[in-house]
Amino acid sequence: MARKIGVIGMGHVGSTVAHYIVADGFADDLVLIDTNEKKVVADATDFEDAMANLQSHTNITVNDYSALEDADVIISAIGNIKLQDNANDDRFAELPFTRVQTRNVAK
Repeated sequence: MARKIGVIGMGHVGSTVAHYIVADGFADDLVLIDTNEKKVVADATDFEDAMANLQSHTNITVNDYSALEDADVIISAIGNIKLQDNANDDRFAELPFTRVQTRNVAK
């Protein structure tokens, strides 16, 4: 049975997670989702180029929410790290942003 993983949010966390999924052959299929089309396409291209030197192969799909329907695991890496850098050291400063983005993904 094919293993399918989705990663929503290709910032620092999402791209690192996706890198290890590809490098370690954790999934047969990987779905990458991000609002920055150029970034997610560039990441996917880098992963595909790197697979030439790997023992495993992962099929990569970009920005196709319907491809998540049969995913075994969906990783939410939605966030805005810049919001963590605030004068009050408020660890919840990112929560309003994340809440809105999560609702947008759910639609």
